[in-house]
Amino acid sequence: MPSARPLGEVIDDLGVGSYQVLVVMFCSGLMLADGAMMLMISSIVGALDQEFQAGEITRGVLVSMSFGGMLVGNLMSGPLSSRHGRWWVCMASTLLLSFFGLVCSIVKTFPQLFVVQICLGLAIGVGGPASVTFLTEVTPTKQRGVISNSTGFAFMLGEVWTAAGLLLFMPDMKGPWRLLCIWGVLPALLVTPIGLLIHESPSWLQLRQRQQELRSVLVKIQYLHRKSEVSILVQPSSFSAISSCGAFKSLMHFQHYRTVTLSSSLAFITNYLFYGTTFAFTQIFAEVDGDWTSPAMEMLIIAMAEFAGLMLAWLLLLHPTMGRIGMLRLFNCLSFLFSAALVSVLLRNFLVADPAAYGLKAVVSGMFTIVYLYISEALPVEIRAVGVGFCMSVGRCGAVAAPAVFSIGQHVMGSASPFITSMMVLSALGFLAASHLVVETRDKPLDTPCLEMSIRSGQGTRCAPVRGRALSVDA
Repeated sequence: MPSARPLGEVIDDLGVGSYQVLVVMFCSGLMLADGAMMLMISSIVGALDQEFQAGEITRGVLVSMSFGGMLVGNLMSGPLSSRHGRWWVCMASTLLLSFFGLVCSIVKTFPQLFVVQICLGLAIGVGGPASVTFLTEVTPTKQRGVISNSTGFAFMLGEVWTAAGLLLFMPDMKGPWRLLCIWGVLPALLVTPIGLLIHESPSWLQLRQRQQELRSVLVKIQYLHRKSEVSILVQPSSFSAISSCGAFKSLMHFQHYRTVTLSSSLAFITNYLFYGTTFAFTQIFAEVDGDWTSPAMEMLIIAMAEFAGLMLAWLLLLHPTMGRIGMLRLFNCLSFLFSAALVSVLLRNFLVADPAAYGLKAVVSGMFTIVYLYISEALPVEIRAVGVGFCMSVGRCGAVAAPAVFSIGQHVMGSASPFITSMMVLSALGFLAASHLVVETRDKPLDTPCLEMSIRSGQGTRCAPVRGRALSVDA
């Protein structure tokens, strides 16, 4: 009779197959809808002047509050997905996103639009951490990085989708913005049926001791992957479900606080750069004269430039020795260089400014995937969803701050120089934060990474098992 094994080993032996394809399609669809709606929110603000008489600061506040809704949604996502499951939260997110996206197209007043945008951000925010956690927990160890990176391609396609809508409806960033709202919500409507074909995360079912449902999911995966020879007898988990309050307290425990603090800082920087440039570029390229193409085409090219960053991330994830920490350091270094080159836009030197904008967007999009992949791998299952949600909520603070910094800089100085300078400073700080991470998660099974402790010497770390975990101790 086969012996029981850890769940991670069973998932690894079942391998990648059609079930993971369905999960990737569902989670990627959620990211695709996220990307489509985010570019839509940043793009329609310029068209609100005629109908709602919205000034620069008002438009910046509108976008910032949308990201504020995401921040609250991210904080809610961890406790909700820990209590009710990752799948339920993802499904709720797609349905709410579709609903509020359609409501956005029929609002009559600016206060109504303000409230709907906050609700739309909330719906998007709830789904993000749950989908990241869900995808990480259902994927075999060796394929986690590459498969997680695939959702970045979906986010990029969402932006391309909205950019195509801009070319159709608003080529000069003005015009029928309500049609763009309907256009942007279509991906969320299309992805919802895929969610009905998959089940809850095996890790969550094991944590909640729902053994019968766990076995049903593993039997389905075994059947779809044609791995009848693989034993799906799973050992009881050494972890147990804890309250949301307990999970938040555990995040700041000495075993996790450094990883959580630095990862949250990197999430803040990545969001600031990514969403800040999405908002800033729509304003900059809509206002400058002498560029070689239309603002809408410029945004389409910038969205497509993310493909290069995701391909770079994909190649680095396949590299035999490059770890997650090394990738984060590299991306922040490149971000600093491209941000510095973007100063040329102030001089109307588009031969340098355009490639710098494309390169910056590419690098930040690749960094986005690695930051959230890293935090989802580094934390144990009982606090994983709450940790990912906390990290993403701190990141959203960067998304909230960036449009406001850009708008205030434009209003006070009439220039994008304060915003460009802030991107350079944050990229340098991101390099320092990545350099101080101590837990490398590459190729480590879930729930057994080396957890950090105080490192008093510079000799590195090794793993020593403690109650089924691996603790980092001085070498």
